[in-house]
Amino acid sequence: MKPQALCVCAAVVIAGCVQDNAPPPQLLLVQSLVDAIAVVETGGELNPDSAIGDIGLTPSRGRYQISRPYFIDSGIQTTYQEAWSNPLIGQQVMLAYWARYSGVKRGLNTPITMATAEWMARTHNGGPKGYRKQATVKYWRKVKTTLETRYGNH
Repeated sequence: MKPQALCVCAAVVIAGCVQDNAPPPQLLLVQSLVDAIAVVETGGELNPDSAIGDIGLTPSRGRYQISRPYFIDSGIQTTYQEAWSNPLIGQQVMLAYWARYSGVKRGLNTPITMATAEWMARTHNGGPKGYRKQATVKYWRKVKTTLETRYGNH
């Protein structure tokens, strides 16, 4: 291919990526979101893996504040104690829970947009329809602030 033709192809590809001068959506990894959720859920807890949060009918536990119904909904085959006390298992529970309610399987290294991160965080906090609940907006703001502080503006 001639150098001129290569330049024209590159210009077409670049022009195709930028539409109406809109910047491409900022992406972050699911792992970053999971880490931010852990910070928000347990704050300054010295041992986040043994944190006990919501004390209502179904207490939430561990660094991700997983409740028994959340764990059961995830479908992960392990014990509830393992799900909240082992951060690696807890992450798998979260991924499975999100996959169940979104229909999309994601790994920790999957890039997502901030809009998807918001849906995931609000669903984690408020249940399957948590993204619709006004009560989860404040939670999302905390997670978003943590993401921006730790990983830069998105």
